[in-house]
Amino acid sequence: MRRRRRRRAKRTLTPLLLLLLLLLLAPTWRPRLPQLPSHPRGWGARRDAAQGPVVVAAGSDIKQPFLADVTDAQWEEVIAGDLNGFFRIVKNIIPHFRAHGGGSLVHISSAGLGRTPPRDVLSVAPKAANEALVQYLAKEEGVHGIRANSVAVGVIETGIFKRLEAEGVFDAAWKEAVLSTLPLKHFGQPEDIAEAAAFFASNRSKYVTGQLLFVDGGYAV
Repeated sequence: MRRRRRRRAKRTLTPLLLLLLLLLLAPTWRPRLPQLPSHPRGWGARRDAAQGPVVVAAGSDIKQPFLADVTDAQWEEVIAGDLNGFFRIVKNIIPHFRAHGGGSLVHISSAGLGRTPPRDVLSVAPKAANEALVQYLAKEEGVHGIRANSVAVGVIETGIFKRLEAEGVFDAAWKEAVLSTLPLKHFGQPEDIAEAAAFFASNRSKYVTGQLLFVDGGYAV
């Protein structure tokens, strides 16, 4: 039974994530989002909700300049993609969630919202604005059975981490310095984020909305 549910969820989320990627790559596009297959007991905000969850995990593969060194072009790029793209996703899913009796939005955010990391303004600033949108969605649309939550991601050994590690930015000294600030003395893995996102997306969190969960090894403590 669990395997069948996972397969059904995968079939639902794969085309949806592709659609979200298209939204971010084409900020001026205003599509009509398709209806998704029903998973009333596993997904959504209520038991009778037929709309699948939306997990927004898109972001920019950014450089890490100090604020004083950020160029206008760098700033405009992350605002157009990370913030404006997220706004358009949120705006377009509201009528679909309403029409299906509710739904769950999960935003993959940054642990930098809990503790300011140097040279990460291009990642953290747009996600701070996104978090305000998550709060407004939770506040204003809860009456329609819509939930919205975020997962604040710490240092995870994948993606940009691997690139910066290969470039020597995340060298041994950097890793030692970061680990010294963490109560849990190791970096996170992709499945740590997936578990948190799956919790918010599913009915296991059906009475949870407007929350920001830090999955960061205690970085924000």
